[in-house]
Amino acid sequence: MQVFGGMALLRDFVASRRVLLARLVILLCLVLAAWWQWDIAATDRTLAEEPASADFSDMRLYDEVAGKVAAGEGYYAAATDSHRNHGYPTNPWFTVRLPMLAYMTAWLGVDVLSLLAKSLVVAGMVAWWIAFHHAGARVVEVLLAGIAAFAGGAIVFYMPGLLHEFWAGLFVSLAFACYRPGRSNAAIAFALMACAIREFSVLVIGTGFMLAVLDNRKGEAAKWFAAGTLVTVFYAVHAIYVMGARLPGDLSSQGWSGMIGAMQAVYMVTSNSIFLLPGLAVGGVLALMAMAGWFAVGARAWLAVPVLFAWLFAIAVFSRPENLYWSQFLLPWLPVGLVLFPRLCMVALGRGGLDGEAGKPVG
Repeated sequence: MQVFGGMALLRDFVASRRVLLARLVILLCLVLAAWWQWDIAATDRTLAEEPASADFSDMRLYDEVAGKVAAGEGYYAAATDSHRNHGYPTNPWFTVRLPMLAYMTAWLGVDVLSLLAKSLVVAGMVAWWIAFHHAGARVVEVLLAGIAAFAGGAIVFYMPGLLHEFWAGLFVSLAFACYRPGRSNAAIAFALMACAIREFSVLVIGTGFMLAVLDNRKGEAAKWFAAGTLVTVFYAVHAIYVMGARLPGDLSSQGWSGMIGAMQAVYMVTSNSIFLLPGLAVGGVLALMAMAGWFAVGARAWLAVPVLFAWLFAIAVFSRPENLYWSQFLLPWLPVGLVLFPRLCMVALGRGGLDGEAGKPVG
């Protein structure tokens, strides 16, 4: 079976059934919204009944490790020692975070790092403005896209410390905004930056590679593959160092089989983001609309949608209630989908897409 070029067949299939597929996505969104309203009380109560986290938080752990690195201690000795002292597991290897953010904190300092995070949020806002403008979006859509990206990352202006997931999400947002089939250098660079901070970001590189292979873009596929190889080597080295610093008696993780379900995944995203502002009931519906809206972004949908739903699947199936912070990976870029939900509705009605052209998508 020919692999290269298979994307053209899939894209033609989607284009020929664009109206039907848009209606199905909206119908699914409505069903989930109704389920959310029915299940919200039980979801809120279930998570509220979970035991409170220990006084020593993950953020304090990461700050302590960064402080040790700044004082001259090696990262892996510092990280495994802090994990050991505070009852955190060191097995498997990915329970110990990648060293990049600790080194950034140690080398740049908290104030410069905070300024960098704010700069990335502003850069994301500008990148989405440019992306929507180049796609021929209306002025109001261009403005709202930037505002949505800014709102998604707004926690950098009032939260003193940011988790690895959020940092990775900032770079993923830039990768999605810059992505174009055949012009993926910037997207690959930002995806690599995200992967250097949090392992989940490898979903972007894997998806980009598969898209390039299926669409017969061999040169681009080679670039994504090279990026994936680089990340694999980096993670292998990280795993070797973690295992080398481990001591007999170190704790092992309790595993990732929380099976919290779809609605509690929505709860995690809503309660940990800008969507909480209008309240949990309305915010959950807005989050679902934002997820659905990403189906309307044209070329970017092929990259963003698989990453989005793989992430939601991971939250629903593997996370535990205390893994609430996982959803921060989505915060910098998910709200952009809310701007596109009206565009999805227009396609579902069979009306013209952007600039009056039937079905012309953003991206």
